[in-house]
Amino acid sequence: MTVFHKNAHIRKAYLVIFMLLAQVVPQHIQAAEAQDMLNYRALADLPAEELMAQAEKHLALGHADTAIAYYSLVAGMYNQRMSPEEKHHCADAYLQIGKIHYDRNNLFQAFDNHLKGFQIAEKENFEDLLPEMYKDLGRCYRAFLDNEKGRSYALKALRAAREQGQTVNEIKVLNTLIGDYLHANQLDSSKIFYNDIIQLPIEDPIAICNLYSNLASIALYEGKPDTAIRRYHQCIRYATEKGLEKKYKDANYLNLAELYFQEGVFDSTLKYIRLATNKMAETHTYILTTAVQYLFLILENTAESPRKEQIRKRTLEIADTAFNRYLDEYYGSNIQFLYEIEKNRQEIEALAIEKEMQSEKIRRAWRMTAFSGLAALVLATFLLTIYKQKRQLTKTNRELFNKNKAIIESELQRKHPNSETAWSQLWQATEEMPGNKAPQADSTGTLKPEAKEPSGKSRSDASGSTAEAALAVQENISAEEEENNDKKTYSSSRLDNETKMALVQRIQNVMENTSEYCQSDFDLNHLAELVGSNTSYVSQAINEYYHVNFRNLVNRYRIREAQIRLLDTRKYGHLKIKAIAESVGYKSMTNFIELFKNATGMTPSVYQKMAQTKTPGPAIPELSA
Repeated sequence: MTVFHKNAHIRKAYLVIFMLLAQVVPQHIQAAEAQDMLNYRALADLPAEELMAQAEKHLALGHADTAIAYYSLVAGMYNQRMSPEEKHHCADAYLQIGKIHYDRNNLFQAFDNHLKGFQIAEKENFEDLLPEMYKDLGRCYRAFLDNEKGRSYALKALRAAREQGQTVNEIKVLNTLIGDYLHANQLDSSKIFYNDIIQLPIEDPIAICNLYSNLASIALYEGKPDTAIRRYHQCIRYATEKGLEKKYKDANYLNLAELYFQEGVFDSTLKYIRLATNKMAETHTYILTTAVQYLFLILENTAESPRKEQIRKRTLEIADTAFNRYLDEYYGSNIQFLYEIEKNRQEIEALAIEKEMQSEKIRRAWRMTAFSGLAALVLATFLLTIYKQKRQLTKTNRELFNKNKAIIESELQRKHPNSETAWSQLWQATEEMPGNKAPQADSTGTLKPEAKEPSGKSRSDASGSTAEAALAVQENISAEEEENNDKKTYSSSRLDNETKMALVQRIQNVMENTSEYCQSDFDLNHLAELVGSNTSYVSQAINEYYHVNFRNLVNRYRIREAQIRLLDTRKYGHLKIKAIAESVGYKSMTNFIELFKNATGMTPSVYQKMAQTKTPGPAIPELSA
């Protein structure tokens, strides 16, 4: 149980002060350890595995600063050309550096290194490292007083530990979650995690000590202070028997101090504060700062007396010890050594990058030498093929253009053509163009309706926007619906042949002698109004006479008009394809390009380019009135 939870605002203020001091002040390094740090450039040539072994060796001997130096060397070597094993060492090195900084209450550097290691582990998919990284990131957030995010990372660590079968990490995280949910006043959730942890084989004395402490905290939250006190004392005795670090006993002394403080028993509070800080040289900084908080509050509730003066003196003594610890580190003789560690680490990172760049240059030169001849041959063959294909494509496009142009000019030569005859000739000619299929006759000689044109995106000139694609799809769907609806209706239609042919004449008059179909909102209803009939008869007349549906008929007239305007370079040569499309009634550029290509065998842009290669002649007369 974290002490002083009911006075979190005061605790937060003190923590912020000491955390800021921790970032301003470098960590202390013993001069004896400096002898191990001789030549960084020589060490940089050693394998990552050997450097990690040296780091672990010094960490076991209590030489944490030398261990940081070795770990920093490994972390700085990270690059994409490393083997998976070496990258794993790099991620693990960041993890271990973060742990050392956290133990020294250097929270920002701890968080920074944990985050760097986590990014490598996640990128390289080192799932075996993730449980511990989640756990350590969570405790950093918890130290920053972001308990919600701390719980979130602890839950991630629990899931990852169970997936990886890491029982030791699972036990550590469960202990953490018991305390986290107690602080969140969720006793039932805390008990669930407690029941989970007692099902596991716990052998680590520290984990057992933490579990005893959590069990005491649960009793306190259940309103059983006597049971909690007894269990805290059992925890202290266990830590003493197992020879655990002083901080494990001190934490429980402070738990007892908090318990008595909340009950207003200040004498007992002072007793356990004294026990927690009796050897201040060995006492963790967090214990000292928390003890100072309690002592200041006790002073506020104590009347002026010699006893209050004694308490004030002890309070200042503990506060001075905590503060001077940072001052000693700041003005210590080893500050230059810390600078050298960071400087050398940066040099190793730069050296690793330089070596990687040199290796890459050698590899690149070898590849260029080995494949330069082949590349030249492939390139020459490719260019020759492209040149031939381009010439053939230009020739094909020119033939298609001339054929299309001849059809349009033939139609325009008739000033007052017989509508049916002219349209039939034009229809027959355009059906022969690539991409078009003429209506097929069945065994009885009856013409079959033309297959619907395929939809899809243009490979050139199309804007490719989602909106245009949606319009194109919608237009095709509308055409298909019209055709299906018509097929269902004609079986019961009363339209006789004579009336139908008269209706066809009126339809041809509208389509040949007006430009109504160039309006974007031109639909079957509008055509029916113009010819004085209803949509059902008009649709039937179009389907049975032209063997297409209304939408395809309109598209044929619009595409023909677009061809005429693209050929008329004097009048329309300054317009872009989009403007031409809109002028003949198309909202969707994609649909226009696809239909134009199906009708002519080429895209509108190629058609326009070929039309403009000729010297502009007189303006082409409009086919439509």
